[in-house]
Amino acid sequence: MGVTALAPDVLRVELAYPNPDFLHLTSTPLYSPVPMHCPEDLSQGSEWVSNGPFVVEKWDPSHQLVLKKNPLYWREEDVFFDQIKIAIVADAQTHVGLYEKGEIDWLGKPFAKLPLDAIESLKGGKEFHMMPERAVYLYYLNTRHPILKNEKVRRALALGLNRSDIASHLLKEGEQPALSLHAAQKAFEDASLLSARTLLKEGLEELSIQDPKEAPLAIHYCNIEVNHRLAQAVKDDWERSLGLPIELKPQEWTQCYASLMRGDFCLGGLSWHSRIRDPFYDLEVFRSADDARNPTGWEDPHYQSLCEQIERMEAGKKREALVKEAEEYLMKRMPAIPVYFLTLSYAHDPDLTNFYLSDLNEIDFSFARRGSAPHAQQ
Repeated sequence: MGVTALAPDVLRVELAYPNPDFLHLTSTPLYSPVPMHCPEDLSQGSEWVSNGPFVVEKWDPSHQLVLKKNPLYWREEDVFFDQIKIAIVADAQTHVGLYEKGEIDWLGKPFAKLPLDAIESLKGGKEFHMMPERAVYLYYLNTRHPILKNEKVRRALALGLNRSDIASHLLKEGEQPALSLHAAQKAFEDASLLSARTLLKEGLEELSIQDPKEAPLAIHYCNIEVNHRLAQAVKDDWERSLGLPIELKPQEWTQCYASLMRGDFCLGGLSWHSRIRDPFYDLEVFRSADDARNPTGWEDPHYQSLCEQIERMEAGKKREALVKEAEEYLMKRMPAIPVYFLTLSYAHDPDLTNFYLSDLNEIDFSFARRGSAPHAQQ
């Protein structure tokens, strides 16, 4: 393992090769320590292993998660809140109503997505905020599908979308068009319809299909409002610009995710959220068709070689150049179509301060405060 405990509070980790993000990784929940005497699977139990400034006091999956202050936390005296209650509300409008009545102090991400109508009414108010998120909405393409196995068809679909129109007229949270996996890159032109039609014609001919109407496709997606509006806009784009018949298949979240994981889909819409700020973390997902995070069935020897090289490089210009090359290569093969970059939209009680919210969808109330009261609960 290369991990040695030198003392009760000293851990030595020996890496097989340089990893510029190792220290950052150790600060993420993925690396949170769990005592050896605790059972590995607590999913069915009532006893929850916790650490940090708060511990789990109660969890009712249909109602709320209750956290209480951890008396053993090393900075326990700096933790202001005695208790935090996180309401679990299935209906988005009910969530909005609770906030408007003052029954909850936080509305929106990272706990729940705001309904589009609520965003319109909240915009301009002092309590409403938006910030870019390191996340992208993708249409994953099943490269084992008899039509989508063709690379030219996949690229035609990517070029046949008008993301600027979608972002301007359909999305409400300041989302930006995605022309690669990362906002710093631009791998292709938006709404390049002439190129899209040429690629589609060539791709279908390679599949011995003469008429786009003989190449029906289906979009699977989680049936929330914004995803449905997006899928309808994409359907309209592809049917109007490329002549492809598109079927919409909305599903509940668990069903949609399960369909993608089984490979039982054509195109599947899901958001991908970065967990660290290294772009290679997102690219590495597509290294292997066996990776559970990669439902596309796509893998490529050259791309795998690029990933292996990046994985063993120290931070610097050479690594950045190779990461860029890998992303450009991935976008040429197009196992997944980037559509837009997400934002974090939320509102909170102005009296709530000193919390930490990051573009990685992380929120921390360790040292948050409210008003001048000695203690409070949320």
